[in-house]
Parts: sequence; C-alpha cells; structure tokens
Amino acid sequence: MAERQIPEGFGDVDGSGAVAELVGYLRYVNDLPWVRASKDRSLEALELGPGMRVLDAGSGVGFDACRFAERVGPGGTVLGIDTSREMVGRAERLRPAGLPQLSFEIGDAAAIDLPDGTFDAVHCERLLQVHPAPRTGRGRARPCALPGGSARRDRARLGDPRPRSRRSGRGPPPRGAVRRGLSRRLDRPETRAVPWRAGLVGVRVEPATVVLHDLPIVLKAMNIGPFLDGAVAGGTISANERAALLRALQDANANATFLFAMTTFRAVGRRPAAG
Repeated sequence: MAERQIPEGFGDVDGSGAVAELVGYLRYVNDLPWVRASKDRSLEALELGPGMRVLDAGSGVGFDACRFAERVGPGGTVLGIDTSREMVGRAERLRPAGLPQLSFEIGDAAAIDLPDGTFDAVHCERLLQVHPAPRTGRGRARPCALPGGSARRDRARLGDPRPRSRRSGRGPPPRGAVRRGLSRRLDRPETRAVPWRAGLVGVRVEPATVVLHDLPIVLKAMNIGPFLDGAVAGGTISANERAALLRALQDANANATFLFAMTTFRAVGRRPAAG
C-alpha cells in the first residue's frame, strides 16, 4: 500500500511549490464526515443570523466562509482573509454565484487594520497551528468583534495531530502549548507583558475526540508521514524502524485492529459589553 501523506506548506502556501496539492488536501478533508460534523458544530457555536458581519481569519479557499455567507444572507457580510495570494485567488474563483455578501482579501490575522466593532463574529480554524506568531493573531483579531451579545464569538478549533510515542520525533514545531493555554489566553485582558491575551468573557472550551479505523485515511488526513521523516532525520528512530512501524500499522489495518484517536478543541467566547 502506498503511503499517503498530507502535503506540507500551509505555513507558506505561495512559497511551497505545492499549491495544487494543498488545495486538493483542503477539498479532501472538507468532505470527510467527521470534519463536516465538526464544522457544523462550529457554525452553530457562532450563532450567526441574517444581517451579521463575519470575519473568517485564515479562510483558505473559502469553504467555511461560503457557509457563513449563506447563513447571514444578502443583508450580511462575510470577509475571508488569508496571507496566501494563491488561496485568495482560488477562493474568488470557487465562490458560488449568488453570494454578493462574500468577499476575500489578502491579509494577516495578526495585522488586521480595521476599526473596533467591524464584525459581529470572528472565526479562526487551524490558523494558529501554522501561523508564525499565533499569540499575536489571537489578540489582534479580537478588537474587530463588536462588544456584547451572545453571538459575538471568536472560535478556534485546535489540535496537534502529530503522533505521540515513547520516543517523540523532531518535526514542525508542535502547537501543544497553544492548545493547552487557549482558554487562559482568551479570557484574560491584554497587558504590556502578554499583549496576545484577548480579554473575552464567557469562554468555554469544547473538546471533541475523533476515532478512526482506516489507515489510508489517517495517513492522508494527518501529518504522520512527514512526522516520521522528521524523526528519522533527527536520529530519534532509524529508517528501518520507520519502515517497521508502517508495516505494523498496515498489518493492524489489515486485521481490523488499527485505531487512531485525536482530540480537537473549540474555544468560544465574546467581547464584554461596552462599559
């Protein structure tokens, strides 16, 4: 069985040389049932309604932004921003007809130059896993949301899909610290020492565990192959051990004993009411 991996490069899409592969990956995971279920829960958590104004930070090719635009209707607005010129261009081309309330721009969530209260809701999914300064992005997007109201929420679904073993390999910097400190950094006000704290109130963190039994899907949807490559390059495991591990996973899959589990986290909060 050929090993299937997700493409690397979401941290610098335009410089990756693999834009088509990255877009293909987004299409693939967007259609997975458990991903769709997670997106449905996120959509409900945002409590969007007609006429609302929404920011999708790190919008990629715009799958989520399109759903938000459908929910807010022609009287609302949805802006998707992404640092990648390629992603924004493809989002524009893929945008369904009949959604004039939806637009896309090239931009960085860590440097949003918009007045306070521009949006009713801010959405961020997986951006913090690849952003070079996730703390900055989390704090800067917050002021763009209107104060008060149960639907004014900043939502992030975070996970660290790299496999864990008794010998952990080297690879892309893990975002475990981002995940573990998410609630603390959302619900405390900014200070000079910690300017990334967002100062939201009513913050709740919702874990969701996904259990999969299909190795080909796991190899394609998770970053297992590149993680193991990093472990070999770092001397944590040998190339022979890497091959043996994959054979063991393939045997388990063939014998219907393979299991992969991952927990993701969705954080939802709102800006405090003015005054």
